[in-house]
Amino acid sequence: MPATACPGHDELLAYTLGRLSDVAADDVAAHLGCCPDCQAELASFDDLEDTFVAQLRRPAPADPYQAEPQWHSMPFPNWKRA
Repeated sequence: MPATACPGHDELLAYTLGRLSDVAADDVAAHLGCCPDCQAELASFDDLEDTFVAQLRRPAPADPYQAEPQWHSMPFPNWKRA
């Protein structure tokens, strides 16, 4: 991408979501380093909800077996008990 050409909205969104090839992502990153307009547009994506990231941010469900008294007395080697 030439230094003066701004990536489009879809390309910036793909960059944000990690969907660009390494070469394309490097080009966009280099452009972002010197383009305040694209930096501002990229910052506007902070409010977008990526469903995969949202799933990762949710707390893990409780293990129903941890509530059982026998679980705490089992000899799990190197397992961290909650």
